[in-house]
Formats: sequence, C-alpha cells, structure tokens
Amino acid sequence: SVTLTNAYSLWVDAGDSRFDGNLELGAGNAMTAGDYQIGRDADATNQLHFNVPTGAGMEWSVNDVSRMAMNSSGQLELRQFSTDATGNQLTIRKARGTEAVQVIVANSDNLGAIEFQGYDGAGTHQPAAKILARVNGTPGATDMPGILSFQTTADGANSPTERMTIDNGGNFTLTQG
Repeated sequence: SVTLTNAYSLWVDAGDSRFDGNLELGAGNAMTAGDYQIGRDADATNQLHFNVPTGAGMEWSVNDVSRMAMNSSGQLELRQFSTDATGNQLTIRKARGTEAVQVIVANSDNLGAIEFQGYDGAGTHQPAAKILARVNGTPGATDMPGILSFQTTADGANSPTERMTIDNGGNFTLTQG
C-alpha cells in the first residue's frame, strides 16, 4: 500500500512483496529541477541510488539536526554541533566472519584504507596515493596493535608503493624509491 501522510511524506508498505522500481518525487519522466529519485542503479546491480537535480546537494539529519551533507560537487562534510570539545570521528571497522557471528581479525589483516584516485583520460581512475591501516601483531580482548602505511604511485606506475609506515610501537620507517 502507498499512503500520502502530508504534502512532503510518502509511505510505501510492500508487505510480502518487493518494491523493484524507483521512487520519484517530482513531475514527468525526466529529472528536472525539484525532482528527486531513489531506486536501483541504472545498471541493475541493486545498489541503492539517490539522484538529485543538477546543482542540488544531499543532507542527512538526526532528530532534525544536520550531521552529514554532500554538495553538488561531491564534497562530503561531517557536521558536529555541541557545547563540548568533542569533534567528528570517521570510524572504519573490520571483523572476520559475518555480521551475526563476528570473528577476531588476525595479524596483517587490512582494517581499512583511504585511496586517492585521478582520471587517466583513458576511461579509468588510477590510484595516486593511499593510506592503509592493518593489524600489526596479535590482537586480543581490548588489544588491537596497528600499523599505518602511507603509499604513493611513482610516475609511470599504476599502483601505489609503500613509502612510510608507523608501527604499533610508534616507530616509523621511511622507504626511499
């Protein structure tokens, strides 16, 4: 069933069935100013796809307080509004196993990375630099030894090479190419 609760809210209750299409807010079949679309990606990979009009941004709020936004240029902004010294934190988590049955990570497991890529003019984006965090020792209850790896891609290469690390003891290693 579909229920319009007011001029700005739409409730879709699929019951035992599936909603396979797109939810479009606006008028007409083409995206125009004021139209918003939520649905599957165009290549039908079942990725959740949010499409907003040109020049528009997106905002995620909790209890009507803005917490994250993305502008029309794709710049992501985390927002923190508080009366204390607490700032934002981006957390990247890793566990072996499944979400329901999580298993401890092991030495050398990659915990997460931030990769910086640029378009190469030949149809793909190539990595220029990467910051990688991985387990660096034997983890245990309340103990997670880690290492940070800083990587850059040399001119003429197509993948980053480790250039510097900071290990679980605070020691850093600088690798010169």
